[in-house]
Amino acid sequence: RKEYEALLHNFLPRHIGWKHHQTLENGNEICFIEDIYLKGLNGENITLELAEWFRVENGKIVYHKVFYDPTEFNKAFNI
Repeated sequence: RKEYEALLHNFLPRHIGWKHHQTLENGNEICFIEDIYLKGLNGENITLELAEWFRVENGKIVYHKVFYDPTEFNKAFNI
């Protein structure tokens, strides 16, 4: 959890935009197709194309997974 919190602390200030493309629903599972726009450490803007998969039970998110190609993110954040 501490590692995740540290990642968010560094990530969120660099978040400069977001575009939602599509929502797919199947029963209690939902998928969002999105672009997230970030400013890398060198100041260059990057776009992450991603899909977020959620499972909902009793009105609460019980599962969340993000799928994306980390290549540009890794370059922009020296990972």
